[in-house]
Amino acid sequence: MGSVLLALLAVVCMWGCSEQLFYLPSEQQVFHQNRSSINRVLDVLWVIDNSGSMETSQANLATNLDSFIDGFIKRNLSFKMAFTTSDAYMSLFSGNWADSNFRDGGAVNGHSGTPIITNMTPNIQDVFLKNARPGVDGKGDERVFQSIQQTLINPNNKNFLRPESFFAVIIISDEDDFSWDGSTDISPNYSNPGLHPVSRYVNFLDTFTGSVPDNRRYNVSTISIMDTACLNILKPTTNPSQKIGLRYMELADATAGHKGSLCANFAETLNKISGKLLELLTQFPLNRTPDLATIKVFVDAKEVPESATDGWTYNSSQNSIYFHGNAVPAEGQSVVINYNPATPR
Repeated sequence: MGSVLLALLAVVCMWGCSEQLFYLPSEQQVFHQNRSSINRVLDVLWVIDNSGSMETSQANLATNLDSFIDGFIKRNLSFKMAFTTSDAYMSLFSGNWADSNFRDGGAVNGHSGTPIITNMTPNIQDVFLKNARPGVDGKGDERVFQSIQQTLINPNNKNFLRPESFFAVIIISDEDDFSWDGSTDISPNYSNPGLHPVSRYVNFLDTFTGSVPDNRRYNVSTISIMDTACLNILKPTTNPSQKIGLRYMELADATAGHKGSLCANFAETLNKISGKLLELLTQFPLNRTPDLATIKVFVDAKEVPESATDGWTYNSSQNSIYFHGNAVPAEGQSVVINYNPATPR
């Protein structure tokens, strides 16, 4: 009997000694909304179609600035905005960099004398009103993508993009891109073998911004003709050059930008673009991969709901918390994120 008990005790001891218990302590990360803790720097390049049919759209952009910048000003973001046009590509053929310099307006509506707008620019509304209206006497040969590239590599425009900024490109056009190496106009021939693939300009922007595909520090948004309904509203019979912006939308999709219709309310579209940028500018990276069910987010000690509309969401590819809508915290607010790690250290 005694030997049986000893054997049982030995088995129990072996089982107990081999057992491993893991405890995953909860994590708490505290952020204070200031420029040292998260990215609060934004650089914007507006790319404006300056062909003959764009007067109304340019006016709509100019008069709706508040819809775009209000959220940035309220949260005390540092921003810069510059402007180029759909015929800036001409510097490629003329050899004159002045063709792709940042624009400060046009002959009809006047020049502001301030080609780069910042959050510190005096009379910012008046300056934007001029800069956003470069006129409608530009080339009918639409090459927005080449124009973006020529503008950004132009030595006269150097140092616009700050190393710590998020870079937003916003295209406003009622046609489509037909960038290629030749000097003649190939539109509307999408099947021309010389037409540059959209991926060429994704690669350029990746290189220019020092980005990688799964962590881009830029995006491209577009306000263009998105469907035949909008195309018909704009009466293509009187202006047959207008086109659905197929390539613009492809570039926006490739870079996680926003697609807005030229026929929609401009204020609402600009508000959506700025809202998306605010979300990207106020992401909070986590130190550990979280157990999603345990995440709790607080702003100034008040719990924020999980919501893609007015709350927070978790981005697994970035291992970050994103805020949306009215939940985007302002400068000076305290953000606390509690969670249990998904795995032990």
